[in-house]
Amino acid sequence: MKETINIYESIDALELDSAERRLYYDSGRFSYVLMASMYSSTEFAGEYFERACLFNDSLMTLIGENDSIYKLYLGTDYLNKKQYSLSIAALNDLLETLEMDNIVFPETALLLSANYAERGRTEQALYYTALVALSDIECGYLSSEALRRLGTGLYSRGDNKHAHRYLLASQENIAKTGAVMRSGLVAKSLPMIVGTHRDEERRFTRMLIIIIVCLVLILSLIFVIMYNHYRSLKRLRRMKDNLEQANQIKEVYIGRFLSLCSICMDKLDDFNRIVGRKIVAGQVDELLSMVKSGKMSDEYSHQFYEVFDDAFVNIYPTFVDDVNKLLEPDKAISLSEDGHLPPELRIIALMRLGLDDSAQMARFLGLSLNTVYTYRNRIKSRARNRDTFDSDIMNIGILS
Repeated sequence: MKETINIYESIDALELDSAERRLYYDSGRFSYVLMASMYSSTEFAGEYFERACLFNDSLMTLIGENDSIYKLYLGTDYLNKKQYSLSIAALNDLLETLEMDNIVFPETALLLSANYAERGRTEQALYYTALVALSDIECGYLSSEALRRLGTGLYSRGDNKHAHRYLLASQENIAKTGAVMRSGLVAKSLPMIVGTHRDEERRFTRMLIIIIVCLVLILSLIFVIMYNHYRSLKRLRRMKDNLEQANQIKEVYIGRFLSLCSICMDKLDDFNRIVGRKIVAGQVDELLSMVKSGKMSDEYSHQFYEVFDDAFVNIYPTFVDDVNKLLEPDKAISLSEDGHLPPELRIIALMRLGLDDSAQMARFLGLSLNTVYTYRNRIKSRARNRDTFDSDIMNIGILS
């Protein structure tokens, strides 16, 4: 750049004709705009741009307003004077007439970007910076500042992914041209963006770990739910089997009770015939003796208790064990030697069936009321928990 300035300043503008003088001023303007661009992040950028504007003023006096390029110089002049609205209007009018591959297009778009940046309108500034980058690609201009500025601007917006990609592309392009100064500008921005990019990757990794942990927890929860569902199905199948078995047992013992009722009715008919014959034959004393002996009643009661005990034990197969769990360990009750229920267990069986009236129990079991009271008190005195003993009995055999 020093050599460029020395060569440029060695030329005497007064010795040039009007066409050459225009080229002379335009070259000076372009050189200092380029230097301002290369030093855009330093305090020298403003000084170089002011020098470029001196040549810009000379060009405006040299050419007329009807010149196609006049609005570029006018927009530059307004920008230098901080008249941003006028500068934007002039430059937009020019930009609408230019194709993207026109050599003036990127400079016009760059000045528009600078205007919007000065006004704090970042989105519009980035838009025109992107147009400059597209124009550079269209023209094959590799050492452009546009991609770097675009990457830095996107980084300030939090778009680290694209910022990182654009800065890397800018660095690759500059490396091909050997523009060391521009490479240094990109190098200043890269570490910051790369660091942020790595932080994002680390955050993404942490988020991924959290998601994986959540998925594992959800899968664990699903497994627990499925396992509980399986257990519930298994329990329902078991309950269904128990209900089917209970229904079968119920049908069997309903049949046995009906059979017993039939036998009792037959026995009652036999007894009526015997009574009739005894009365007709005048054997009243013999009949009275037979009735007082209670032989027939005992026989019927014995048959009924056999059927009742057998039916109840089969309907509640764990009845004896369940009752003993409610009693003190040394006060357990067992079945009789012939496998029938002793009176205490029959009383508990009737309680389980909902018969809680002691008088009815006495009539049902053929015992005196005092005997029933005695048995009930004796059983309750053996209980581990006397307060809940009656309700505990009602829970025997309930499926859970």
